[in-house]
Amino acid sequence: MLSKFDLTHIDKNENLPHYRLESLIKDKHGILCSIPDRIDKEVIGEAKSLRVISTFSVGYDHIDVKQATERGIAVGRLVTIFHGGK
Repeated sequence: MLSKFDLTHIDKNENLPHYRLESLIKDKHGILCSIPDRIDKEVIGEAKSLRVISTFSVGYDHIDVKQATERGIAVGRLVTIFHGGK
């Protein structure tokens, strides 16, 4: 994947301030997040190239789905991780 995509890995032990998250995804096409990552209106507003938001969590409480939908950004989740890939 690294040869086809520009990936930025954030160590989950690092608790990112909101302004840092906004800065990191500013030019990204996608983000894979988890519950500590608050993907709200401000973050989505800064991500001008964002096309997809996916989460490791079961729910979407940490994502402003309404704002993402209004911007035409797809929102999904990786449920198979929690079910052993089934």
